[in-house]
Amino acid sequence: HNNGCRMWIVVERDTMTHEIFSAEPAHPGVKAQLEKEAAK
Repeated sequence: HNNGCRMWIVVERDTMTHEIFSAEPAHPGVKAQLEKEAAK
């Protein structure tokens, strides 16, 4: 998307139903920072 955060994500999904099982940032540093902020 043009005006988004431009962050890469890793998505685990069922390719038949498109049900999403998980999604997380692809970069480990970003994931750690988001987890730190969520714990506040």
